[in-house]
Amino acid sequence: MELLGFIYLPALVLGVIVMASIGIKPLVAFGLVGLLFVGLFVYVIAGRYR
Repeated sequence: MELLGFIYLPALVLGVIVMASIGIKPLVAFGLVGLLFVGLFVYVIAGRYR
């Protein structure tokens, strides 16, 4: 869980860079990364109450 907290921000930035480099519009790339962030947040919250 701590490792996920350490690498989530670089992973999100890398996701935006990769999606922008393959031609996805920046607004869509940030939207997808936002959904990924929400998914990671839900995963962390759910792991805390297991």
